[in-house]
Amino acid sequence: MAATDDDDTVAKGSVPGSHVDVAAPGVQVLTTFGAWGDCYLGDEAGSTSYAAAYVSAAAALVAQRFPSEGPDRWAHRLEVTAARDRRDARTDTVGWGVVQPVEALTAVLDDAVAGPLLPGAAPRPTDEAPTRQLAVPVVVDPRAGDRRQVLWVAVGGTSALLGLALVRLARRRRTA
Repeated sequence: MAATDDDDTVAKGSVPGSHVDVAAPGVQVLTTFGAWGDCYLGDEAGSTSYAAAYVSAAAALVAQRFPSEGPDRWAHRLEVTAARDRRDARTDTVGWGVVQPVEALTAVLDDAVAGPLLPGAAPRPTDEAPTRQLAVPVVVDPRAGDRRQVLWVAVGGTSALLGLALVRLARRRRTA
């Protein structure tokens, strides 16, 4: 479970991973204080404990509305109706998305709904994209001859300069 803020951004206190199924509000949650019953806002860093309470309440509502479905289908209903960027994918930060209790209570679900598979359903067939090998022709460099000629001129010129420098160095040594 992940905790989110009022912008549905994952809270600093949430730990991402494969264990995250859904997310729920968990930052700046109005709650009670044990000493005198006063209300206060929860920690700004967020807490998955607040999010767990929210999801538990949503699960209780779903269980009351659909008593014959059972725990697996209740969880599926919460996951498939959760708000997320991509309907067909989960992430390690928000799982299947931010829980939407009203959607979970009113959605008509079947096997065609994008998201997690309905418990007991066969995996959805996926069409594989056809692959084909591309023929990449060999292209001859039209300037290869010119490049080779420039290279040889550069090597010859450098060799000539080096030779002149060595001759001059040898003459200086004789005169010294």
